[in-house]
Amino acid sequence: MVNNIIKYLSSLRCTLAVIISLSTMFLLSFILPQKDLLKKQDYLQMKGGSPIFFRIMETLGLTDVYTSPVTLALWALFFLNLALVMRQRVPLVLKRIECSPASIEDPRTASSYPVRLTVPLAKGRSDTVQEVLTRAGYRFYGAADRFYAVKNRLSPLATILFHLSFFLILLAGVVTTYTKFVGYLEMGIGESFHGELSRYKGSPRMPKVGRPPVAGFALEKVQPHVDQNVATGLEVVVRDDRGGIHIADINRPYKAGATSFLVNDLGVAPLVVIVDEGGRDLDGAYVKLYVMKGKKDRFRMLGYDIEARYFSDHLVVNGVDETKSDAFSNPAMRLEVSKNGAVIAARTLKAGESLELDGNRLVLREMPFWVRFLVVKQHGDWIAYAGFIIATLALCWRLLLYRREIVGTVEQTVAGAMLHLACRCEFYRTSSGQELDRISELLKGSRAG
Repeated sequence: MVNNIIKYLSSLRCTLAVIISLSTMFLLSFILPQKDLLKKQDYLQMKGGSPIFFRIMETLGLTDVYTSPVTLALWALFFLNLALVMRQRVPLVLKRIECSPASIEDPRTASSYPVRLTVPLAKGRSDTVQEVLTRAGYRFYGAADRFYAVKNRLSPLATILFHLSFFLILLAGVVTTYTKFVGYLEMGIGESFHGELSRYKGSPRMPKVGRPPVAGFALEKVQPHVDQNVATGLEVVVRDDRGGIHIADINRPYKAGATSFLVNDLGVAPLVVIVDEGGRDLDGAYVKLYVMKGKKDRFRMLGYDIEARYFSDHLVVNGVDETKSDAFSNPAMRLEVSKNGAVIAARTLKAGESLELDGNRLVLREMPFWVRFLVVKQHGDWIAYAGFIIATLALCWRLLLYRREIVGTVEQTVAGAMLHLACRCEFYRTSSGQELDRISELLKGSRAG
């Protein structure tokens, strides 16, 4: 019974069944609502409309298809099937690379060798054939008058390596799915981060296995790069817990172990302070605003509702505030202050300027930047890299250093010794003829010598 189960698990039928089942599960992820893809509020609203249906789906793990117990069981079955197939394939490959006297066939009748060639052999020069084939990279078996020669004998081992790479790539996908953490972190200059979940914007995607990132660092500098009044890049400097300095930008994340912090967005975090008539600070904060590219944002401070609009390169045209270019050469911010629904003050300020508010003053002290990091932690990357590297090496080995085999015999005739050769090459029939032509030329050169 055990043998029958193993036979089925290693069969093509089992492979197809598992692949179809996994494909069906992945298809359901496009049809059924998934927790990771919906906002928590939207998901709860949908669940409230059909509580029984969602209870059944959650029990079966269909609202989180990629990490459900059913999908996990199917992946385990798939890897078991792949391992059993490799277990069957390895002995066959090892047997194929063995060479024995049984490999020696008569080239005139060997049906598995598609290309044949007969050339005259100088008297007493039988050993020349072995020398020529050895010089051409062949390993020689047998005697001078009846032999078998093989080049790239170990090439079939590349098949095992390719199966291993396939196994590793799929394993990397599974490990990544179950260990992946995704979140958005917003930080202003001077702020530090030590892995606090409360610092993430919204609800981050938590890993099913493992823990969230624990990397710690402080944001030291945010410097946009501008060329001819066009924004071309962004330099973000961070200092890790050990004091090391790291530079990140839009296309180059800051990496801390398995965690990547990729710059995802840029904003302005002005230091806004409200002071009384005596100059005492009543309230103040660095306010992270989404005001790039002409957007407006709002914040509340000391009972005032404040609407902000940012101009990176400020100028006034016919009494209207505008931005001249993407360069951050003349930054300014338009603040409109309301209280109880009525606008009480509005003015465009630059750093250090202020706005009068009912006896108090709103001071715009500075306008540094803040950045949003896309934080991703996953542990399958190195497994995937290893898989792709092994796959590349295996394909190059298999296709470029393909196996070539030659059988030969020397026949004594009235006209003299005749050398009969037959050749076969993997993948390409025409390569067999080209290989024999090359060997023939080497033999002619040897005779001439």
